Amino acid sequence: MKHLQVQPGNESIIGDCLADLREDERAEEAYHQTLELHPDLPDGWVGLCRLRMLKRDFAGAAELWSKNDKNFSHFDFTPQIAAQLHFFSRNFSEAKRIYAELALKDAQGGGKFYGAISYQSALGFLELKTDRREAGQNILNLALQSELDQLTTSPRHPEILYRTAAIEAALALKNSALVHLRAAVIEGWIDFRSLELDPRFDGLRDDAAFKEIFESMMTRVASLRRSTPTVELLATWRK
Repeated sequence: MKHLQVQPGNESIIGDCLADLREDERAEEAYHQTLELHPDLPDGWVGLCRLRMLKRDFAGAAELWSKNDKNFSHFDFTPQIAAQLHFFSRNFSEAKRIYAELALKDAQGGGKFYGAISYQSALGFLELKTDRREAGQNILNLALQSELDQLTTSPRHPEILYRTAAIEAALALKNSALVHLRAAVIEGWIDFRSLELDPRFDGLRDDAAFKEIFESMMTRVASLRRSTPTVELLATWRK
């Protein structure tokens, strides 16, 4: 927070942190503050759109996106949040179209955006869902190798561990997916609401070990909420 205080315009980052803590009302306030300070940037409304998705208000997220699509079409965030909206709401044909367009611009992109969904992992999964199994498996295997290569130099990186687990889950590599997902959580990954919506993990949802990992994430977030002086931090941020 001390770092953010001296850098005006990072209210959306604070909103992201609050959303991860499930402090949704305060997160929304931070995103609206971003909209007021930087109406020319997409960060505020994209954060709000993601927040709607996390709350399963897909219609509200779609409405928010449609209001901003035209004015912010030149930002990568705009199609990225649209792709994720269709991905999480299981509108796979539209998600595949947008992810394919994004991958043409940046074949290795997407993994650092909300939900840690690389374009290749999404496309590979979506190919599987449209009965192009060989193509999907090939894309996913290449994406998995890329993540494993990154783990050799950053073995405790929570985002890479999570991305690896998601690809392995899509490939039905159950045991490896659970190992990497558990490791991601141990290293600090707490975005359980994206995990809950992510279709790449659908094959694991009935697994007892997956449920235990998921519950541990919710417990950790609840603990962080109790131990974080959110009101005091926000008061400091506004000064």
